[in-house]
Amino acid sequence: MEPVLQLKTFNKDTIAFGPRNDPWQVALNDPATTVMTDFRERPVFTIDADEKIDEALQQMKHAGLRAAFVMDKQSDGMLGIITAYDIIGDKAMRHLQSVGFNDHAFKRSEICVRDIMDKVEDWRVAEVRQIVGATVKSVLEALQRNRRSHLPVMETMPDGNLRLRGIFSLSKLLRLTQHSRNHAPSLAMNS
Repeated sequence: MEPVLQLKTFNKDTIAFGPRNDPWQVALNDPATTVMTDFRERPVFTIDADEKIDEALQQMKHAGLRAAFVMDKQSDGMLGIITAYDIIGDKAMRHLQSVGFNDHAFKRSEICVRDIMDKVEDWRVAEVRQIVGATVKSVLEALQRNRRSHLPVMETMPDGNLRLRGIFSLSKLLRLTQHSRNHAPSLAMNS
């Protein structure tokens, strides 16, 4: 039998204002799982590998995200990850240079997600069992040390296959730990 929720009355003089408008903050020694996007709780946002990069960026903006997992629509397999920074940064320009944009044979509007994504085989990942005992600081340091903007977290299934379980975002960690890092000079200098 499910418990019955008991509601109470209150005295208006004993209640404080609601939540403050302070941004959510975490301490460097908080558990890493508190800041991981867990795909058991949130859906994975995906983009088709053949999508043009400017359209992909618009889809990410619309979803309020800075990264998307890249899927192959034929096989439904995961091919990689693309970030807003990949699209607006120099990756697109480097791709154009590699295919000879100087000859006007190829334009930015023709670049597909697959052309500049971070391929699965190039990922650096963590196992969820490592993350369970890790702190926010250790994840932040790992991202900075490996020069990564995102850290996919994998989970080993009972059959031995790996499954994408979650992800960490460097920009999110930097935003959420700003106060803590200001009091930890070694990390504050790396941001």
